Amino acid sequence: MQLVVGRIGRPHGLRGEVSVEVRTDDPERRFAPGAAL
Repeated sequence: MQLVVGRIGRPHGLRGEVSVEVRTDDPERRFAPGAAL
């Protein structure tokens, strides 16, 4: 089963930073430090 939690955007800037379009009901829990997806 696949579950979409976010969409990663294109890299930009000098360090290749990316943006994440959140598509989940509970982003605080999904993207918490140390959380496994």
